[in-house]
Amino acid sequence: MGMVKYLLDTSVVIDTIRLNRFNAGDTLRKKYSNKLYLSHITIGELFSGASAQDKEVDEFLKSLLKEFIIIDPTVKSSIQAGRIRYFYKIAMADAFIASDAIENGLVLATLNKKDFAKIKGLKIRV
Repeated sequence: MGMVKYLLDTSVVIDTIRLNRFNAGDTLRKKYSNKLYLSHITIGELFSGASAQDKEVDEFLKSLLKEFIIIDPTVKSSIQAGRIRYFYKIAMADAFIASDAIENGLVLATLNKKDFAKIKGLKIRV
C-alpha cells in the first residue's frame, strides 16, 4: 500500500502557521506526509488575509509555498467544482478544493469537517 497523499485545506495551513510559524513546513510534513499538495484556491485564501498584506508575512507565505506541490485547475475539475457547489451548497472555494482532492486522488486534510464530510467520493482527515 502506498503512502497517503494529502491536499491541505486552508484551515490546516493557517492553524499550523499560528501554532508553529517558523517550522510550519516541517510540522505539516511530520503530521501528514513528505509530499504536500495545495490547491491554487488555498494560495488565494492565504494571501487574502489582512496579515498577508504585511511585507514580512507576504515573504514568509511565498517561502512556505515552496514546500508544496500546487494543484492547478483543469476544465474537468472546474466542472466538478461547479457540480459540488450546486449539489452540496458549499462555498465555491471549498467546492474547488474538494474537486482538486477528488480529481488527484488525494485525501483532504481539513478542520472544516461540516462542509466537506458530506461530499461523495471525497476522503477527508480532520
